[in-house]
Amino acid sequence: MKELFFPLTMIVISTLATPAFAKDKLPTNAVNAIEQTLTKYYGNQYQNDCLFFSHDETHYCAKVTNAEIKTLNGKSQLYVLVNGDYAEPGLDAGHVTEGIGGLFIFNQVNNQWQLAATQPYITNGAYGSSQLGNFKLVQIAPDKFGWYGEYGYTSTGCTEVNKHIYAQVGNQIKAIFMADPLDSDCSGNGDGWDSYESKLTILSQKSASNGFYPIQINAIEHDYPDNHNVKKGKVKKSNYQMTYKPSAQKYIR
Repeated sequence: MKELFFPLTMIVISTLATPAFAKDKLPTNAVNAIEQTLTKYYGNQYQNDCLFFSHDETHYCAKVTNAEIKTLNGKSQLYVLVNGDYAEPGLDAGHVTEGIGGLFIFNQVNNQWQLAATQPYITNGAYGSSQLGNFKLVQIAPDKFGWYGEYGYTSTGCTEVNKHIYAQVGNQIKAIFMADPLDSDCSGNGDGWDSYESKLTILSQKSASNGFYPIQINAIEHDYPDNHNVKKGKVKKSNYQMTYKPSAQKYIR
């Protein structure tokens, strides 16, 4: 059982200062496979130690921030995360300007690494910075890992956090879990405030359902109409499980 919980105050926006992945910790054929794939999707124009490319008429600069080999049931897979920032020449990023990231999974076949699934263009974040670089690998099924993390955004006194899990579905990588409702903290919004905070736990000790472990959600909701009198506030707790539904390609309650 793996508990996954990031407090709202721990939201970190990554930047291009994130170090590149350690090539010396991977076999040469894995590094070659990664570099060939990066060229296919992002080109080969480097700028400030990152790949400078255009997607949907917007320029970004991206690099690999994590690459790990995981072996389950005798099968080895290479998981690669690319993180990039807005890099439009002569223009500054605004509050709603997103960065970009990408996810790639390779299978080891006859001592070679073959691309099995990809999601190369995931726009996300704020102020031109992608938050995908903060995502971590977690075991989401008996035979596979996925990426878990949070996207955060603050506006008009409210901070909202959207938990996501990405995993391989066929030859694609999809967001198989997206929080609903979002975690939120509106303590900076006027005289009254409300909040919703949840903890996600992957129930790896239980049997998989449709190929993925079930997920437990423990949530607590606060509603304080008067900041100065918390006794008038309401607190509501909820606990429930979610399972993966193939027809929806995501977890449902």
